[in-house]
Amino acid sequence: MGSAAPLFAHNTSVHSCSNCSIRSHCLAGELNSKQLEKFESVRSTVRILRKGQQLFRSGEHFNAFYIVRSGTTKVSVTAEDGNEQVTGFYLPGEILGIDGIGNNHYQSTAVALETSSVCVLPFQKLAVLGSELPSLQ
Repeated sequence: MGSAAPLFAHNTSVHSCSNCSIRSHCLAGELNSKQLEKFESVRSTVRILRKGQQLFRSGEHFNAFYIVRSGTTKVSVTAEDGNEQVTGFYLPGEILGIDGIGNNHYQSTAVALETSSVCVLPFQKLAVLGSELPSLQ
């Protein structure tokens, strides 16, 4: 049996925003080098998801936004009749988890459709940085 793929990647040199191929399509796209350094200090890690793995699920405590770095993620809600209702597909550069701001719980479930990676942006840290860098707001 082989070992399971890691859930988190921590090598920041490999996952540097300044070297990211999707930077121009991301929140960090318009930041200068000094601002980008601050942004990278807020981004806690890059999370690797395997196909079918949940990033977050409806009802879970909201604590972070996620930016799709690679791969595709499906977001859905459960309808009153119990059926899954797909609300969107997220591609590199797009932000997931915004639906959790209002009541501190995610309203939807996000699942990787293929091996994917996402940048984790803890909400409280990002809010503080947003007050320093209005371009993030």
